[in-house]
Amino acid sequence: MGGAESLDVGSMKTDLVVGTIDEQTAADMSLDVGAVRVGLTAGSHTTTIGGNHDESVGAAHINLVFGAKSSDIGGSQMLKIGGGQINLITADRNETAGASLTEVAAGAQIIKADNVVFEAEGALTLVMGASILSLTPASVTVIGLSIKLDGATGDTAALIIDN
Repeated sequence: MGGAESLDVGSMKTDLVVGTIDEQTAADMSLDVGAVRVGLTAGSHTTTIGGNHDESVGAAHINLVFGAKSSDIGGSQMLKIGGGQINLITADRNETAGASLTEVAAGAQIIKADNVVFEAEGALTLVMGASILSLTPASVTVIGLSIKLDGATGDTAALIIDN
């Protein structure tokens, strides 16, 4: 498709595919699903978008892929889910974006695949309540009301600080 693509589904969007899913557009793509989005494919699922990708799902987003799942977004990607997200993938999952890649789920977000790699050039941040794990090329920051580091240490002091 050459221009921007937009789809608004009132309640449920279901993709049941025996082969592979290959979604492509050269420009922006937006999808708004009122309740549940389900994708079930016996092959792989590929999404290629030249511009920005904006997707909102009211309740649940479920992907069952019996192959690899990948997306290549030229701009930024924003995925908002009112409930939970489940990704069960029998091979690898690979997502890239030319700008920011953001996924927000009000409920649980579960990813199960052979290999899952999160790679960022500027920052990678995981947030849950008051706890934050932030990674930059130069630092690792852990913030929380209680932080537990479990493992053996050769030092026998009450507090070990090493900078």
